[in-house]
Amino acid sequence: MVTPPLWFMNHQSFRVHHFQPTSGNAWTHPEDLKSFINPKGEGRRGAYAPRVAMDDQGNAVIFWKQGVGNKNVIFKSERIDGQWRHPQSSDDAVTPTASIATDINDLCMSSNGDVLLLWTDFQDRRHSLYLSQYREGKWSHPGADDALVADPQQYQFVVFGSCAMADNAKVIAVWMERGDDAFTRLSFAENDNGQWGTPGSQLNVEDKPANSFVVSASAKGNFIISWVHSDGNDTKVYCSVYRTKKP
Repeated sequence: MVTPPLWFMNHQSFRVHHFQPTSGNAWTHPEDLKSFINPKGEGRRGAYAPRVAMDDQGNAVIFWKQGVGNKNVIFKSERIDGQWRHPQSSDDAVTPTASIATDINDLCMSSNGDVLLLWTDFQDRRHSLYLSQYREGKWSHPGADDALVADPQQYQFVVFGSCAMADNAKVIAVWMERGDDAFTRLSFAENDNGQWGTPGSQLNVEDKPANSFVVSASAKGNFIISWVHSDGNDTKVYCSVYRTKKP
């Protein structure tokens, strides 16, 4: 799966540029410094930290962070049916209620065009995980109160989230949380056929603190999560595997 590369150029501010795939196995490059795709205008600072994904039909999405006033917001560009759609102003932000702490965590896309974006944001003294989804030709973005957080009373800081998606539209989101007691908990949630299950299924072994993790999916809907635990003396690698009953 080939994705259009992105890079940064410092010309008064950081700006996002892109290579646009075309027919005939040829590259199209930006003509000059005015060929950027992020919104411009007074009160908007530089753009940075882009993420890209592409499906088997050539549809593509680009997400990036950009300063707007005293906040960091997330914008997206998308290529649907051969046409690019770029944001024109801050009204087109994916995260209109974002804060200075908004951060993109992960982006995944299936070969049939479904998309999931995970990001963290600081709201109501809680660093929480949010998600945007593209399914059946429609985007859905969360409001400030729609965080995907397990047990927010105890675990108030989402360290990082990651996701993986299969071609059967099944997707999992995995994230690490840290509470007031500094204990790190690894949790996950599943989305099967467009419906999210109850978030917060724990992966911690014997209630030991979790560490770094990775997640991956096969096209047919098999999933694997691997992470590091400390047993008090040393760190060890563990894994959880989901396998479909279909061959």
